[in-house]
Amino acid sequence: MNELYTVEQCKNKVAILEEQMEALQGMLEMTTTHLISYEKEIEDKNAELETLNKELKDGLSYGKYVQAGLYPSNEKLGASFLDSFIYLQQRDSVGGDLPYCNKIGDTLFIGVIDCTGHGVAEAI
Repeated sequence: MNELYTVEQCKNKVAILEEQMEALQGMLEMTTTHLISYEKEIEDKNAELETLNKELKDGLSYGKYVQAGLYPSNEKLGASFLDSFIYLQQRDSVGGDLPYCNKIGDTLFIGVIDCTGHGVAEAI
């Protein structure tokens, strides 16, 4: 049952195992190099996405600021229309609908602006 090997046969088997081990080490090094490369690529893409996300959020924040500056105040609206109010519920922080009311001299400007569909978050 137990086979006996000569010293020469053992040396040959050891040599074969060493070659296999070297091949596996080479494959491991190559795989590690690829993984490091992919990790760097993912980190770069992640940084790019973070920058784009920040730019988008900044644009939305600025768009919200611009829109809020154009909304008529309750005082301004109440001065022209008794018992009036505006109910505005945007889906996101910036929406496509914008009420406008402004009195310049004796002229009252009223507008309901719909910008939906521009595809630019901060477009008004």
